[in-house]
Amino acid sequence: MAQTTRGPRRLQSMAVPSLRLYSYEHKLTYYRYYNYYYYHSYYYYYYYYYFYYYYYYHNYYYYYYFYSYYYNYYYYSYYYYYSYYY
Repeated sequence: MAQTTRGPRRLQSMAVPSLRLYSYEHKLTYYRYYNYYYYHSYYYYYYYYYFYYYYYYHNYYYYYYFYSYYYNYYYYSYYYYYSYYY
């Protein structure tokens, strides 16, 4: 796409993933958040990534959660993945 003088040419902001580790007894929780934002004079792109990991050793419990959100000016998609086993 051609660039125009209107609006910012390019803005990229990548948030540093924040990690939170929490454990007590036999429980461990892991959380990571990733945010990516891209703006163009003709193009708008928003990406949201959420990852949650939960592991409980005492009862052999494993939980995995993945959430992805993608937004475009012309397109929207939602993806959800969940798996659970022990």
